[in-house]
Amino acid sequence: MSEVCKIILEWIKKLLVLFCGKQKDNSSVLSVSGDIERSTTSDGATKFSEDEFIKIGIPLAIKREWNKFSIYVHSYHETGNFKRIIGNFNIFGIKVPKNWTGKVVEVTTHEWIGGKKIGVIDKFIDFENMEQLVIWYCEFIERVYFQAYKKRDNPIAYFYALVSNPKVCYATDPQYAQKLERLYRELSVNQEILDKFKKYLL
Repeated sequence: MSEVCKIILEWIKKLLVLFCGKQKDNSSVLSVSGDIERSTTSDGATKFSEDEFIKIGIPLAIKREWNKFSIYVHSYHETGNFKRIIGNFNIFGIKVPKNWTGKVVEVTTHEWIGGKKIGVIDKFIDFENMEQLVIWYCEFIERVYFQAYKKRDNPIAYFYALVSNPKVCYATDPQYAQKLERLYRELSVNQEILDKFKKYLL
């Protein structure tokens, strides 16, 4: 088969994923995301629950000395108020690393390249459950974004540290940290969210 035919077939596969939501096999891709536009799951249904995240997921992070708003605001932003979940439980826009051997899902996303926001198709981790998601996220931040990990108990400092190193920047959006900070200042005084925290975390 010629190289041209191979390229055409690869683009056809990507178009099928884009329009049909077909899940593909594992692959090696680097870390984290831009703003997610669309997500799919293997069975066509989103499994994630915000209440379950607050009740089960956030306490796992708190045990590892995370501030609840550091992890909550980060996931809230990545999913657009928990409305766009990647796969079943990927709420942090985590792309497939080289050592990942679990499920993978392809979605359309946005990345900032050369000062322009463009649409791309990329591969993301499809976590099996809430526990796997949170534990993997915490260990991932400690391993790859250690400066942010050291500031995990301070939401605003944590957000800026996620993008402080251009070699391992969590997102390509040049306003990523500022958006997280604004969102934190809004959500941290939102009574509905505070009531959920009070219900599940105390």
